[in-house]
Amino acid sequence: MKDTTPPGFPVLDTVTTTLNFFDARQPESNFRWTGSNGSERPMNLTTPDPHQVVIHDMRALSAAQREEMGLTLEKAGFEVVEGWGSGGEALKADWEQGKWNDESWIEGTYYEYVKRMISEKFNAKTVAIYDYTIRKRTTTDVPQGKDGMAPVAPAQQVHIDQTYWAAIGRIRLHLGEDAAQRVLSGASIARICNVWRPLVGPVYDRPLTAADFRSLDFERDFKETLPAPPGCRTGESQMVRFHPDQRWYYLSKMATNEALLLKCFDSGTGVRSPHSAFMDPTAPVDAEPRWSIEVRTISLVDVC
Repeated sequence: MKDTTPPGFPVLDTVTTTLNFFDARQPESNFRWTGSNGSERPMNLTTPDPHQVVIHDMRALSAAQREEMGLTLEKAGFEVVEGWGSGGEALKADWEQGKWNDESWIEGTYYEYVKRMISEKFNAKTVAIYDYTIRKRTTTDVPQGKDGMAPVAPAQQVHIDQTYWAAIGRIRLHLGEDAAQRVLSGASIARICNVWRPLVGPVYDRPLTAADFRSLDFERDFKETLPAPPGCRTGESQMVRFHPDQRWYYLSKMATNEALLLKCFDSGTGVRSPHSAFMDPTAPVDAEPRWSIEVRTISLVDVC
């Protein structure tokens, strides 16, 4: 793994930990779907393939330095957002009061904030939010999610939320057939981007790491997928194989006024970032379980 930090930049702290990758040695017959409610939950899809990786901490880098290193959505597939931004003071006050416990506040006030952020980031006139997930390692006192779905633990499996065709399916489902056809024809560029933020900070337990897209190889790392069962509209996630050339980053001790943007699909450039929660060996033994929210967005930009 080549060091890509420019001369004169801070030496980045690192942690060595284990990430779970896709085990490409498993035969296809090991993919099966079980369940009493129509078999929409994957069971025994693959044996995890754990590997030790070195994860670089971006905390010492300024925003300008991260940009110079290409740690951006357009190049790496992820990007750090610092501060609440324009009009964020009211949101900051609401956050400190714990209004994120109220689902209607999330789907109203916070959704509008996220839409504005994504619209400004991509200069997109069309931004849709199709769901969100609240994650905590333990579920005590965690509010129920949309449609009564229970909150889930941090995902400790390297993945990208959508494959290409699953992303097209999402666009068709949430924005309509015309939008999907414009994306397929190249008349519009679609991006699926997750906005990940701590509900309570700073984060020590199970922080989030993302891989630099430039350190990946599609045929080598992305060939296998986690397939959906027949008739399941939610599509499929992109599983990722391990390779020592992959370069991983995280932002230590993330606060509530910081967010990590993760690109899962880009019909224009193909850039996206695998990601996973991980166990930080430097975390205090009594660290509070990580509690976070991830909002998933689709944006469209017309190019012709």
